[in-house]
Amino acid sequence: MIVCMGVAGAGKSTLARGLAAALEWRYVEADTFHDKAARQQMAAGRALNDEQRGPWMDRVCQELRWLSGTGASCVLAHSGLRAAHRDMLRDCGFDTRFVHLEGAAELIEQRLAHRPGHFMPPGLLGSQREALQSPAEEQDVVTLDVGQTPEVIRDLALRALARFLTERATA
Repeated sequence: MIVCMGVAGAGKSTLARGLAAALEWRYVEADTFHDKAARQQMAAGRALNDEQRGPWMDRVCQELRWLSGTGASCVLAHSGLRAAHRDMLRDCGFDTRFVHLEGAAELIEQRLAHRPGHFMPPGLLGSQREALQSPAEEQDVVTLDVGQTPEVIRDLALRALARFLTERATA
């Protein structure tokens, strides 16, 4: 499994869809596992706390364990802000690698301002940045700057993950 992670507006879903298409793997969007109350809370500009994220993570992990059991490979778009959540994802039955998308606050704010129809308002970007526990010391994380086109970022991710992908293909 490849997890595309970062704050809202970093391009997780775009990258995850691009990688899933290039690899012919299943695409999974973690946001679809938020319940209605959580979506409404975030849409109202109130961040979730760790306790409220627990049931969401349980639902995401349940789906991933099921997928792993089928033998499918997947690319997951997931914020991955908390180290504990990344650890939970590592325990879902997949050999896992993370692509952490980060970039200038101004660029991400601009993206959020022009993203129609999403429940996550730009006002929560600050709370996401505060919640992010850096994955810098985690060996299975590659960090990419989002200041490129989606195609360039996808290609950079594929190159950075080449060894992992080759090992999976020969396993």
